[in-house]
Amino acid sequence: RRANSDLSSPVRIAWGLPFAAALCHLLAWSGGESAAAITWSAEAVLALGYVSIFAGVIAYIAYFGLIDTAGAIRANLIFYVVPVVSTLGGWALLGETIDALAIAGFLTIFAGFAVLGSASFDVRSLLPDVVTDSMLPDAITDAPLPDDESAVREEPRGYRSD
Repeated sequence: RRANSDLSSPVRIAWGLPFAAALCHLLAWSGGESAAAITWSAEAVLALGYVSIFAGVIAYIAYFGLIDTAGAIRANLIFYVVPVVSTLGGWALLGETIDALAIAGFLTIFAGFAVLGSASFDVRSLLPDVVTDSMLPDAITDAPLPDDESAVREEPRGYRSD
């Protein structure tokens, strides 16, 4: 919304990525890195292709499409799933082991998603009866309830426009 552009998000990203790549190469060169030190093996080229296509192009298009449909706040929740997918990929493809603490962390992430996705969740219901609205900060008392989707998309929770 702030860009006020007639271009879609994927097109803006497509224009921005070459500039970002040039800046990264310039910084690497200025830091003493050399292109001559690169070992071009089949595995390296496949890894570069995978990162470019799947983790780059497809991920950016999907992410900005998600922002357009779900809003920025909900779209950023996707980053909590990245460690889960990475860990499962390492387990399935590389035979890595998954620690019990990691599983506990993933269950915590899942519980957080369940709470955030619950249409009946209201933070005020967790507070003792002695706490009144006058004791709470405006960010809690003025926040729209989760079932008011239009208010959530227009303005992040806890922020006031006045």
